[in-house]
Amino acid sequence: MLNIYAADPMSGRRQRYRTVIDINHEPLLEPGPSGAVIEVVDYDAEHKRFYSQVNLNDPSLLMQNGLPPNESDPRLHQQMVYAVAMKGIENARRALGRPISFRQSSRRTKLRLFPHAFYGANAFFDPDCNAIFFGYFKASENPGPNLPGQMVFTCLSHDVVAHEVTHAIVHRLRRYFLEPTNVDVLAFHEAFADIVALFQRFSYRDILREHIQASRGRL
Repeated sequence: MLNIYAADPMSGRRQRYRTVIDINHEPLLEPGPSGAVIEVVDYDAEHKRFYSQVNLNDPSLLMQNGLPPNESDPRLHQQMVYAVAMKGIENARRALGRPISFRQSSRRTKLRLFPHAFYGANAFFDPDCNAIFFGYFKASENPGPNLPGQMVFTCLSHDVVAHEVTHAIVHRLRRYFLEPTNVDVLAFHEAFADIVALFQRFSYRDILREHIQASRGRL
């Protein structure tokens, strides 16, 4: 069980945005986190530094479902990408009825996640690096619900993480779907990733129940 942001943090004034999700426990999970299929590498290329790694097998964290949501703590960002990515992979495993491996070579055996990979309003899966890179950026002067100049982290967006992990999963199943032989190929990749991110949100029952109650069933 791990704490995550189920919606973008700044939407919390309007809706429930924190939740706890259940993922399979990895007894041999190392700090990072680094498990059997996912490795979180928290190198900030903009500032040329590594951030301290979260140890999710620390007994004190196990007792409280990991770190509590905190936008300013890089370790929470590591926990967020790991938890949401593992949830997506577990859902895919259950649907397919078999394990999913991201192994490319003896050196690239895991899908790597970089929560603070670059400065920019974007995130993307790179099949050559077998990695997902998440950017961060400052909000504009007219940012809507955000504070002007506030730092926005794409790794804290549940939908962005689930979307990019789905790209990685589809690529492992059908690697040539990243080759644009026609306009529908890449469109399928994007549409499928969007749908999976949406459906994964529906799997969080407490949040779904609250939305149904708030709308009185008028969805």
